[in-house]
Amino acid sequence: MYKFRKLISASLLFVLATNIGVITYFWWQGSQSYFAASSVALTYIGLGRLFGLLGVLFVLQQFVLIGRIPLLEQSIGQDKLSRLHGKTGYVAFTFICLHAFFIVAGNAILTNKSLIGQSWFMTQTYDDVLKAQLALLFLFAVVGSSIWIVRKKLRYEWWHVVHLLTYAFVLFAFGHQLELGTTLNQDTVFSVYWLALYVVVLGGFGFYRFLNPLLQYCKYRFVVDKVVKESSSAVSIYISGQNMTRFNWNSGQYAIFTFLQKGLIPQPHPFSISWSPLDKDVIRVTIKAVGDYTKKLQNLKPGAKVLVEGPLGVFGQQVGPEKQVLLVAGGIGITPIRCLYERYARNGRDVVLLYAAKKREDFVLNREVEEIAQEFDNAKLVYICEDDIKGVQKGRISRELIEQHVSDIPGRRAFVCGPPAMMNAVEKLLIDLGLPKRKIFTERFSFLK
Repeated sequence: MYKFRKLISASLLFVLATNIGVITYFWWQGSQSYFAASSVALTYIGLGRLFGLLGVLFVLQQFVLIGRIPLLEQSIGQDKLSRLHGKTGYVAFTFICLHAFFIVAGNAILTNKSLIGQSWFMTQTYDDVLKAQLALLFLFAVVGSSIWIVRKKLRYEWWHVVHLLTYAFVLFAFGHQLELGTTLNQDTVFSVYWLALYVVVLGGFGFYRFLNPLLQYCKYRFVVDKVVKESSSAVSIYISGQNMTRFNWNSGQYAIFTFLQKGLIPQPHPFSISWSPLDKDVIRVTIKAVGDYTKKLQNLKPGAKVLVEGPLGVFGQQVGPEKQVLLVAGGIGITPIRCLYERYARNGRDVVLLYAAKKREDFVLNREVEEIAQEFDNAKLVYICEDDIKGVQKGRISRELIEQHVSDIPGRRAFVCGPPAMMNAVEKLLIDLGLPKRKIFTERFSFLK
């Protein structure tokens, strides 16, 4: 399985490199005369055209990374795809900005105008330059507001709405390329290739992001079966349907859920499946009220329809030959960990679960993990809480606490889920205790990263 995942990652990189090679080849065929002229202005224009093509390629790569393509999600994982999405976004933004600068600067040298004057002249002279400028404006809005949203730690809904502008960017950029794209218009083969690239990427994106959830609903008819209060701020939502035995997932996986209830804006959100895959009757997600949307989910009613994208993710699937496993959960991070705890306990592995929370009421699903610990002698459970609770380790997860309760730390694999700061701290502690970073796996539900 590990080799398969490496193969998929390598294949994704190979496809990107191949497209860069194809683009560069056709660009050079149509632009080499610009460099042969030994003109700074023409060199700028030639480079600007290359940067524009590469910029759009990386924007399309963005759609691939967030397209929720099962093969990528189940081999690379949402965590890594999200990080790659962020990094390639900056690459795309840089190329698009370089494209605009070099095209305007090159033409400004030819006409002896200022950059602003040349930009205004091109807007008045060429109809589709205005589209290009709008596309660039949309891109600035996406990048700038995304950085602001992340730094201010605003709600996921804001990030989601802002990223809808990316669709507008692609629409305007494509129209601009069709009208003024020299490389595109000079070569029929490249035109067909470029159009096919758009169709494949955006077609796949549209299918997996929009059509596939509808097809899944038609197949399973997902509805809210019941809502159970787990604590003062968390509920478990049980989802039933038809043909449920055919809906397969692995412990630790998640899905994107859209709840359709009157008065609730339909918004797709990722939640871990907190129910064992051994029981196929229902899917269960356990949700803590941490924002406006999740607070409203506390009042879901049975019978509400649900769109489900997934299952997705690889968390918990990275198990090697080690017979010993360490699980660390913080607060609501118990949701995927609870399933892994049962799975590894049933498989006969030496599994230790460190379950930490700030307050007593932050512990959820504790009855279930306690039942697993009682049923299997190979399963150990340790509660940690900042509140003073009888029978619970007081404080936070520390080096001393880990050494006290976990044996042979370097010989284990660790799976950690909880608040980002807690996961970072635990990862550092485990590395200091001799556990290689490659054997530490985390689940971060953050599309903002």
